[in-house]
Amino acid sequence: MASRPFCEAAMDREIREYLEDRLFPRVRGDGGWMEICRETEDGAVLTARGECAQCACAEKCAAWLSDMVEKRFGVPIRFELDKRPFIWRR
Repeated sequence: MASRPFCEAAMDREIREYLEDRLFPRVRGDGGWMEICRETEDGAVLTARGECAQCACAEKCAAWLSDMVEKRFGVPIRFELDKRPFIWRR
């Protein structure tokens, strides 16, 4: 598949479904939760909740998600994290 810039793909339905149906459940297996918060020019901001919000490896998971999307669709994409635990700790 030929590479295309992200802005042309604009988080199309196929990419969004791949993230939500195939990749995010793998992250949720450890008690974490990631979801698409909003799109950016070159990717998206993901909200990290639960264990993901406190995990030191969350950025590595975001990089893994980016790699998986690029391998599958040929789209360079970058994810930023917005960490928000379910319960805010004092």
